[in-house]
This record gives sequence, C-alpha cells and structure tokens, in this order.
Amino acid sequence: MSIDLDRLRITFLAGSLGQGGAERQLIHMLRMLQSRGAVPSVLSLTKNEFWEGPILAMGIPVTWVGQSSAQPIRLERIVVELWRNKPQVLQSCHCFTNAYVAAAARITGIREVGAIRSDTQQTVSGRFSMIRRWSLHHLRSIAVNSRASLESAIELGVRPNRLFHLPNVVDTSQFYPAGDPPSREGPVRLLAVGRLSAEKRFDRLLRILANLPVELRPIVRASIAGDGPLRPSLERQARELGLDQTVCFLGPQADMAPIYRDHDLLALTSDSEGSPNVILEAMASGLPVLGTRTGGVTELVDNGVTGLVARPSDEVALAVALETLLRNRDLRRRMGAQARDRALLNHSPASLPRSLGNLYEMALT
Repeated sequence: MSIDLDRLRITFLAGSLGQGGAERQLIHMLRMLQSRGAVPSVLSLTKNEFWEGPILAMGIPVTWVGQSSAQPIRLERIVVELWRNKPQVLQSCHCFTNAYVAAAARITGIREVGAIRSDTQQTVSGRFSMIRRWSLHHLRSIAVNSRASLESAIELGVRPNRLFHLPNVVDTSQFYPAGDPPSREGPVRLLAVGRLSAEKRFDRLLRILANLPVELRPIVRASIAGDGPLRPSLERQARELGLDQTVCFLGPQADMAPIYRDHDLLALTSDSEGSPNVILEAMASGLPVLGTRTGGVTELVDNGVTGLVARPSDEVALAVALETLLRNRDLRRRMGAQARDRALLNHSPASLPRSLGNLYEMALT
C-alpha cells in the first residue's frame, strides 16, 4: 500500500526549468502532489526559465541555488535550503543533479530519490562521468522512466531494489486528436519535435525525406519543431537536398498541442532516447509514430499497432516504414486511434498518485 501524500513535504532539485521533457514531468508531479495535499517545493540551478513563472503561480516556492557554477558552493546552498525547509524527501529531476541529491541527503539525513531519464549508459558518460557513476551507486532510491534504462542500470551494477519504474505521463486533456475531418485533402503532414542536437539525428530524417520515391515527394510536408545548436547546419542540409518546399523549421513552440493536431504522423529518428515525451504527446493526439528502436521507444510504440519502428542505423528500413505510412491513410488513422487508446490506458496523470505514493514509501522505508 502506498504512502499517504497528504502533508508530505517533497523538495525537487531541478537542473533547469526550460521546456524539456523532464521539466514537463516535474509539472505533472507538482500539480498532482498539490492536489493531494502534499507540500512540494523546488530548488533550481537556473533562473527565469520557462516553467518558473507557472510553478510560482501555483503557489509552489522556487529557490535559485545556482548562483555559482562551483559544485561545492551549489551543494552548500542546497544544504542550507534543505535545513531551512526540512522536507521529508529530496527528489532529483535530472540525471546531472543526482550527485547533488545523493551528497545533500547524506549531509542532512533527508531521504532521497534520484532520476534516470535517458539511456543509462549515456547518463554516466561524458563530462563528470565518475561523479555520475558514484551517484547512481549511492542513491538509495532512483526513479527510472523506462524499463530499458532500468535494465541498463542493473547491468552497470545498481541494485534492483533501489530502482523504481516511474513511467512518463501525458496530459490527455491537453493533447487530444483533431477529430475525423471529412476527406482532408492535401499532402500528408509529418511532424518531428525535439532539440536540434546531434543525438536526435534530424539529419537522418532529412536524408530519408530526400530519398523518397519521386511520386511520394509531392505528397508529404514535414515540420520540425524545436531549436538547438544544429539548426543552421540542418537548414543548410535541407536546402542542399532540395527540400526547400518539403521541410519547414518551426523553431521553438510554447504550445505544441495544436501543432500535433495539425499533423498526420510523428517521426523520431534519434540515436538514443529515454522515454520520449514527444511520442506520448503525439500518441495522445492520435498520431501514429515512426520511431527508432532505442531506449524506451519500443515500450511506447507497439510496432505495427501504434506505429512502425526500425533500428537507428537502418535508414532503408526507416524509409520503407515511412513510405508505408505515407501511402496508407487508413493505416495511419487506425494506428493513431490505437495510439490514443494506449496513452489513455498506460500514461494518464491519473496513475501518478499511486505511483508516487509507492515511490515515496520506498524512499522513506
């Protein structure tokens, strides 16, 4: 039986409050906890980002602890705020805040929950990899948003009894299908969403679009929503591939819900993912998904039922899957309807009270 959330004091440590997937999951948790009588608060390493205002408008305090980039000073500020607020649980929102949470919990005696939100190997690679590995082995509880990442963490030596599967949720009242318009004419509208960075492999999507059979090129229009360091090079690639009339770069979008409703399918061609929010949003919006077999994607996309998936490196298979979806309107509609049903059944925010109650019971016992 899960713990009673009423009056439970939880402090979240956020590495940022921008428009990423982890931040959207934080908003879902804050709303639910507040509705159940819990007392949440947020410590943030960044200031004046997208979600800070909405969180403050909910009456939830947000404290900036990132004035210095020096890790010891940040840790000191986090500890001071924890002594002041005395939460029962300290929860990490991002993989790169896990080390702060593990250290602060040891200093203050507060019970902690870490986070794995992407491929576990990617989580512990790159800069500060030793610190990140240390934190995974010293956090007493870790929320993992995909079973693939959970199994990967076990392979890295993290004890299974420290791991808790906490699936991402999507607001199915905000993201919903456009309906069934009578024989909508015009091209098939493909949508891709995400940060324009190397691991998302939008370059792969552009090549697949450029290599479509001649007869299909006129019937597809692709929109890419998001921003990032590779935008100039991707725009240049699109021009060089002759996709000026096929691909539109929308830039960052504050409200994605109507954009999903204005498209016919989602394409995700990443090399690595955790449990992508964009797939859940597309599914809730009634879109079939063309995706790559990476991370938790195959947990969300049932191949042949709610979309089609192929290995990231197999651009031929991805192209064939895209052609199949482009040529078959009835298939897109059927898969989109089943995708919506899966989102309602498995990823509704209604599942959060029990899931978080069980997670916090695990952390506090």
